[in-house]
Amino acid sequence: MILKKLLYKTFYRNFQQFALNEKTSIQNGIFYDNRKLGERKVINSVWIPKNGKAWNPKSGKGFLRIERIDEKDFELIGNFYNYQFVQSGNIWKAINAKYEDTKELIFDAIKIPMQQPLSYAAFDKNQLVGIHLNRLHIKSQFSELFEGKLYYKNAKLYIKEDYAEDIANGPYNNQNANRISVLLNECLKQTGKFLPEDIKNLGYMKVTVIDPKYMGNGLFQYFFTESFKTFKEKDCNYFIAFCLANASAKMCEKMGMWSAFCFQYSEFKENGIPVFQNLCDGAIGVHLMMGKTDVAIKILEEIEKK
Repeated sequence: MILKKLLYKTFYRNFQQFALNEKTSIQNGIFYDNRKLGERKVINSVWIPKNGKAWNPKSGKGFLRIERIDEKDFELIGNFYNYQFVQSGNIWKAINAKYEDTKELIFDAIKIPMQQPLSYAAFDKNQLVGIHLNRLHIKSQFSELFEGKLYYKNAKLYIKEDYAEDIANGPYNNQNANRISVLLNECLKQTGKFLPEDIKNLGYMKVTVIDPKYMGNGLFQYFFTESFKTFKEKDCNYFIAFCLANASAKMCEKMGMWSAFCFQYSEFKENGIPVFQNLCDGAIGVHLMMGKTDVAIKILEEIEKK
């Protein structure tokens, strides 16, 4: 287990080469982009909020720029993701997780999305205000990813009586990081049992993170729309997302997704005690949300017509 932890740390250090020594500029919780305009592929240079509200209260007008992120954004994206989840993530707040507790965990979590050109970021001029990270897995990868457990007819979620040993032997030298890691890995590795047999490739919406000041204006939906287009191009007829919060699960339901299972927080125990209690949003567990790409695209097309 010591060797396993050393390997994780070595990988973490080596993977940071993608940052290319570009330091993230942070001032009072605002993340500034140090890259020049034009270095990334611009998806939408003047994305306007659906309700017409401006982003800049001083000028009374404004718009966002949507770009496709790449490996050079590794440090910027990882720090933004971790910062926002420490501030408002429900399971982070439930265990009082600090920024340094989960920094390594988050950087590990983004390593696959950052290597695949499938993810997006929203900028207000040079300020990062939102990210949406995607992964894609071709069918030949499923067996390894899901430990060979695929396409069960009557799939059920297996939950251990206690996860104290798993947490103690987790990949990080931090209890809170291991708590979150073990829970999410338990969900991921059992996902294959719930996949339909007619699946081709799998789209995986890893996470959406939006600065609270920029929520409620259609950005979440826009990220989804761009993702579904990409999934369709890559022959992903199904896609998944793990929803930790009530709000994200409800948003997924609006896209025609369904809950394949829910790992209830009350059942994730450490030494007999539920790890995540009294969540700030009242969420009851991690939902594996699953959807059909074509169905989601049709739903969004109808929404956009209104």
